[in-house]
Amino acid sequence: MRFIIPTAVLLPVALAQWNGGLCGGVGGCGAVTSTADGPFRCPDGTRLNCQESSGVYIDNATGNYTVITAAKWPKSCQDGTPAASDVLTVTTTNAGQKFYAWFTPNCVDTEVEEFNCYDKNPNPTSFFFCALFDKKDEPCTQNMNAGQCERWGAQNQPSCAGWEIGKADSNFGSCSI
Repeated sequence: MRFIIPTAVLLPVALAQWNGGLCGGVGGCGAVTSTADGPFRCPDGTRLNCQESSGVYIDNATGNYTVITAAKWPKSCQDGTPAASDVLTVTTTNAGQKFYAWFTPNCVDTEVEEFNCYDKNPNPTSFFFCALFDKKDEPCTQNMNAGQCERWGAQNQPSCAGWEIGKADSNFGSCSI
């Protein structure tokens, strides 16, 4: 069962999602091409596990983000540096963290079939993860040595109910599929 849940949670992230705001409102298909490999721990005590991260990735791909300027952008990113033509975004998590990502517009189709990201895949747009910051604007770090409870939480892992940092946890690989 443990192997089914992570794949089921992250499968929508691996596939393209319709985003009606892309390409000046024409719309297109957003796909997350860069993800975090582990759960996050933040200096203010908040965390973001793999399952919670997948929800934020889906939010980005579907257009639930705020476009920001380079002045509000982090000094460095986990996965490279956005180009000057890329669109910089921030999404606020349920814990109040700021999830920074960027996308590279690919606006070639002017008439698209809405919501068809599988047969047609109009204006395919790649989203990339940059960084996660807590409510105090301090950078959060990934715990690459996290076990299954820290990675996935108790929602789908009954054995993790009541788990907290410092308690025993078994190794479970990465957040990626």
